[in-house]
Amino acid sequence: MIIRIMLCCLAVFVVPGLDSLYADERITKVYPLGFADEEALEEYTAAMIGDEGRFVIDRSGRRLIIAASPEQHRKIAELLDALDQPPRNVLIDVRFIETGREHQSGLEIGGDGEIVLGGPGTAGTIVLGTMVHHRTADMSLDTSMNLLVSSGREGLLQIGERVPYLDWIVDYGIFTGTIASGVEWQQVGAYLAVEPTVIGNGPFVEIVLTPRLSGLVNDSPYHVSFSEISTEVTVRDGESFNLGGMAAEKDFYSRFLVGVDRSGSRRSIDIQLTPRIQDAQHHGR
Repeated sequence: MIIRIMLCCLAVFVVPGLDSLYADERITKVYPLGFADEEALEEYTAAMIGDEGRFVIDRSGRRLIIAASPEQHRKIAELLDALDQPPRNVLIDVRFIETGREHQSGLEIGGDGEIVLGGPGTAGTIVLGTMVHHRTADMSLDTSMNLLVSSGREGLLQIGERVPYLDWIVDYGIFTGTIASGVEWQQVGAYLAVEPTVIGNGPFVEIVLTPRLSGLVNDSPYHVSFSEISTEVTVRDGESFNLGGMAAEKDFYSRFLVGVDRSGSRRSIDIQLTPRIQDAQHHGR
């Protein structure tokens, strides 16, 4: 009996505050991210646990792996519930309005005269003449498509598989430091990155439009975004706007927004966009 009492007393003195120590012990848990934004979650989690815990975001598996105290885990769970909100989708009606001049040239051959039949043979005279004609006509083409993008995400619009003013655009990119000198494109197309963000609960949408070249360099995929001349516009849900009238760098866009038809004729392209806010379904985590 005496020995037991002494051992109990020894335990009390050697490990004081045992319950508190166990409460602060790190526990490792894995949380699915659901709809939570990875960058926002990483920032908030780092600020929340400080140097006391450890965490990593598995981006490919969309998971948060964290070693922290029970109290920190409780806060992390509350944070994920707050961030796990379904994104609001934006359906963008897109119109491509192409204008240009179509040139046609041709050669016609005609003749007149007479042929006389009689005697041992035939005789006659035919005078041939040629006529070259040129025709020029104004043309326009209006096509439409829909682009569905989650708020805060990015969608792509293809401007053309061929880039008529590629040399000029590449020189511009080298001058601004966007493209490294010596890059030789094997294939290249022009694209417009569209990133809509619903402001609050709407009805306004902020849209960022960024020109992009995408293709192959040395048989490897190569992409260049001209972020320094992105166009930002805030419009109301259902309101239309034309990119051509809002772009700041007129020289660049006048060469970037150009299409080529099968005959090789170049067409200026203006793009009209109309965003429409839509709600996404919440599937839960």
